[in-house]
Amino acid sequence: MSRLPTRRVAPRATPARRPRKETPIWPEKTRPLRVLIWDDRPASARRCAARLEAAGFRCKTAHAATKPEFQKLLTSSGWELLLCADAFLGEDPAALVREAGVPAPLLYFVRAGERGGKTPSPARQAEALRAGAADYLLPEDWDRLPCVIERALRLGRLEEAHQRADAARAGAERRLQTVLDHNPDILLVIQAVTGTILRANRAVQNLLGYQEEELAGRHFSALFPLENEPAVGDLMARFRVRGGVFEGQRFLCVDGSVRPLDVTAEIVAWGQTQAILVTLHDAEARESLERQAFWNGHSAARCLDPLLWTEADGLICHLNEAACRLLGYRPEELLGRPLAEIDPGFGAGLWPLHWEEVKARGRFLLTTRLKRKEGDSLAVEAEVLHLRHNGRDYHCLLARTPESA
Repeated sequence: MSRLPTRRVAPRATPARRPRKETPIWPEKTRPLRVLIWDDRPASARRCAARLEAAGFRCKTAHAATKPEFQKLLTSSGWELLLCADAFLGEDPAALVREAGVPAPLLYFVRAGERGGKTPSPARQAEALRAGAADYLLPEDWDRLPCVIERALRLGRLEEAHQRADAARAGAERRLQTVLDHNPDILLVIQAVTGTILRANRAVQNLLGYQEEELAGRHFSALFPLENEPAVGDLMARFRVRGGVFEGQRFLCVDGSVRPLDVTAEIVAWGQTQAILVTLHDAEARESLERQAFWNGHSAARCLDPLLWTEADGLICHLNEAACRLLGYRPEELLGRPLAEIDPGFGAGLWPLHWEEVKARGRFLLTTRLKRKEGDSLAVEAEVLHLRHNGRDYHCLLARTPESA
């Protein structure tokens, strides 16, 4: 039986591998690496520069032999790498670099032939790294110089980016603090999840009596009276869900008194999380403006006749210029004074009865005599109206003299 001829198959050619493209250690080939060397031996400094060039770095180097020279050179054009001989570790070069604000990495190196050929102790190397050095080069470590510098440069750029971010954040915080301090309303930054007060402005001392730092870290409920604390959870829930909130609340002052304030809240970004910016506005100031507008609105049609406004306690809370001219007083002399001082007919015994009667009837006509500042009295025909605004009752007394009637 004849054997069939075998067919030889040529081995398949293995494709040539492409050489791996390595990332250059110093990618900015268009300009040299700026290096500052602190070494009191010029020959040793020149060897450092030569080793950098041999490792593939095109460098622009400067040499400092003493501490004052090093400090002076640090303040010149931005350095990207700092090399310091191990002999100067006691001068704390890392602290000098931090004081100068130079973000470049710092490498310590041991000069060849130093320390009797002995390797520095691990404690000394650890001391250098704790002081802020990026690495510590022994004489036999110069072969790994490219890797050391690459790592140090990356760390230096990362540190520079962190410094820029910290400076930007500090600037933003200063601007925010300026806004907070110059706002007459209380501004509170509250952590959205926990309800902890993160920051408060100076107005909290003017309106509630607390120091700014006294509130930091405390819960928002600390600003409410004990009987209102259960409602704080519901208020915080509405802050988180609805964001924008406007309502009135009673807040606890540092002396134990209670003050009504208007509350406005909105969700804001705060670092990596969210916070609630709460504005507390003096409700008394707002109500005072509203009352003034209310009084002026009801007095506009009769601005030529004397008008006196009183509350349930019988004290004068508002009057117009015609009333001042008629009675001979300045406004500040009558505001807050009892109406009985200018109309004895409304004494302490009769005023409650008069108040309830006018409140029930809405309008009341009477003839009375008003005492002037000079001591004489003047007969007037008075129309007393009962008016209500924002839950508060007022009586408006419109006086007409026989001459004006």
